[in-house]
Amino acid sequence: MTTVSTTAPAHTDSARRWMLTIGALLLAGPVLFDLGYALHPSLPMDVEAALTEVADVRSRHAAAKVMVAFGGLLMIALLITYRRWLVPARGRGLATVGTALAAIGLAANSLSQSAYGYLLYWASAPEVDPSAGVDIVSAAESATAPVTLPVSFWSVPLFAVGLVLVAVALWRSGNVPRWVPVGMVVGGVAAGAIGTGPLMLVVLVLDVAVAGTALAHAARRAAVVAP
Repeated sequence: MTTVSTTAPAHTDSARRWMLTIGALLLAGPVLFDLGYALHPSLPMDVEAALTEVADVRSRHAAAKVMVAFGGLLMIALLITYRRWLVPARGRGLATVGTALAAIGLAANSLSQSAYGYLLYWASAPEVDPSAGVDIVSAAESATAPVTLPVSFWSVPLFAVGLVLVAVALWRSGNVPRWVPVGMVVGGVAAGAIGTGPLMLVVLVLDVAVAGTALAHAARRAAVVAP
């Protein structure tokens, strides 16, 4: 007589629900990241001019910075999830290196975005002396400032290289449709070219489609390998 176990399906359903719940949270990463840049006002490079212009949109500017910062941190968890569930063997080394580089870049960017967002919000306040605000923000942007190096030089290249490596690893793994890693790279290039403004909403749609599809495949794989 054949005995049918009901334990495995229970574990499978539980793992699937868990992954789908976590996936919904992780999907907030690219949403916040791209939406933050879409809402980010375009400011001149000159500190004094930037403080003058940001005074009228200081709340929007600060909110955009916070969204980018939190979105970037969630995207680190998203990439770790890709590596864990979608690259189990083939391409594992690439995924590990890529995730590490992207995580460092995203963390540095989140730190710098929040630091600059706070500085400009404070310096543009009506009660702050304009000359003092300019001096402090200028000092923060100097070559020796601790928040300058990540945001100006290393965070974007590290994230870009890491993202490409993760995309290659996903392509090699064969565990997602081919358009997913291609979409990751295209979205990254488009975001770099656009920078800020409403056009980032187009990147948002692409990134959500990519992340949503990848997370759905990760959920299915987690359910299959659940004990």
